[in-house]
Amino acid sequence: MKEHINRLESAQLKTLEEILRKNRELEMELDAVRRDLASNKERNDDLENAGENPRAAARRKKPIALRKKKSEKALESVQTKGFPDSTETDLVEHLSNDSSNHTPESPSSDQLSKLKAETALVRQQFETLRKTTTAELSILPEISKQLTDQVAGTLEASQAEIERLRSRLAMESASRRKLLTEVQDLRGIVRVYCRPRPPSTEDSIFNIPSQETIVLRRDTNDKRKRQPMSFEFDRIFEPSLPQQDVYGEVQEVCLGVLDGFNITVMAFGPKGCGKTRTILGEITCTDGEVSLEEHGIQLQAMKQLFTIAQHRAERFKDTFSLSIVEVHDDRLSDMLVGTTCGDAKGQVVVADSSSGRRKSQKHKQSDDDASSGRTAKLEIRSDLHGETVVQGALTVELEDFDEVERTWVECIGNRRRRLEEQEMDVGAYEASSHVITTLKVTSANIATGHGVVGKLQFFDMAAAELTKHSSDSEGKDSTTISVLGDGMRFKNRSLETLGEVAVARSQFVRSVPYRNSTLTHLLRDSLDGDTKVLFLACVSSDPSDVQDSAATLRLASRMRQISIGKATKHSLTSP
Repeated sequence: MKEHINRLESAQLKTLEEILRKNRELEMELDAVRRDLASNKERNDDLENAGENPRAAARRKKPIALRKKKSEKALESVQTKGFPDSTETDLVEHLSNDSSNHTPESPSSDQLSKLKAETALVRQQFETLRKTTTAELSILPEISKQLTDQVAGTLEASQAEIERLRSRLAMESASRRKLLTEVQDLRGIVRVYCRPRPPSTEDSIFNIPSQETIVLRRDTNDKRKRQPMSFEFDRIFEPSLPQQDVYGEVQEVCLGVLDGFNITVMAFGPKGCGKTRTILGEITCTDGEVSLEEHGIQLQAMKQLFTIAQHRAERFKDTFSLSIVEVHDDRLSDMLVGTTCGDAKGQVVVADSSSGRRKSQKHKQSDDDASSGRTAKLEIRSDLHGETVVQGALTVELEDFDEVERTWVECIGNRRRRLEEQEMDVGAYEASSHVITTLKVTSANIATGHGVVGKLQFFDMAAAELTKHSSDSEGKDSTTISVLGDGMRFKNRSLETLGEVAVARSQFVRSVPYRNSTLTHLLRDSLDGDTKVLFLACVSSDPSDVQDSAATLRLASRMRQISIGKATKHSLTSP
């Protein structure tokens, strides 16, 4: 359609240029005719006044006088040399004849009549040409207007057709994604997405032939490793894709928490590849002030959930409870402790395995209170329903999205100040820690009393950096080596255990080592229950990071082979 519009515009421009060219030729012909008329007029005037102009007569007399002088000189020379009289007489006659032959002739009446007729004909042709040119110039604006209207109409029709096709494409894409989501829900597999970071130079190690395929090029000295590696995932994001478009791809799954589903979103990849940016957003710290810009999946999902809750407040009562914990060196810490929201209305979660219920107590400042959020020890517990609970962690009931954003800013700022007081490297600490955010959503129908409860979790994992595998631990880590290959392993023990869990789950091993690390212990509900799991592989496009990126893609490919089972709704009461 665009090529058709371009061809129409080119044809119309050529037509206008042809009309302008003809006008220029007519103007040139008109100038030539004017010059011819002026020349003919001068010529006629000269011919008519030839006999009456004294200057012309003088010009005619002057040659005769000159010829007379020459004749006299000739006679004198003859007389001096003594020629005979007969010869002198003949010479005089010859000179007189010569003089008579050079007498100017006046134009005849026939010639004048012919010139006048030619002049009249030229004038008539000039008048005809002038009238034709004037007429063509007068209709030129109308023709231009018609052509402009025609182009505008064609362009408007083309744009309408493009919009119609775009709408149809959007509907087809939405229908396709819906069907794909239904198929994935029935199959119960992990949805895996890949988001490459834009390369720092023009050289990129990735080729993206389609939205589902990514090809990794490896330039090494080993001929066996020069072959490109191809991976197929549910979606490959373009490196320059905006945050809003990334969230749009997972939006429907995240909003399923309002229907009572459990959803887990994990971000995995090397350091500096955009895990935190994809999950949370762009974090900037200026003069000790922390701000969140370009919100990631987590904040965009929470903002939309609060917007939906506000729009349907007359029919449903929605409550949101937030908890944020951090895992560093397999030790748990509560990031809500010390925040304004956590101190004001934080509740400590206690899992009672005997009754299978969660008990919440008001957070107090007393050190004697065993349930205090500041002194309580964080432990991972499982109740009778098999749900994993971080006992001792604070949970905060939120009122709006602004409170979520303020809480996150406080959490990040408190952590930075604590690390600076301890003279620790903030970047290194953040790269080696996992941040787990849990949003529990309870929705109850006001009219019927029926309600559902869903859980939306976000895992911002530590940097997936590699190290050489030692021969001493060959027997222990054989499963992980089968995932990474090349005799490499992850530096972070939790990520190493995650690789072991992925291998065990993809191979349907009965004993899965969830308890080998705190991270995988927290992930047990997601990987071994009725949960919709999204795995985001964030990789670097720089040639220097090819090994880390290859390891991340291998693990992501292994995660895609995990079958969890069909997710189910979690109801509060019987319908």
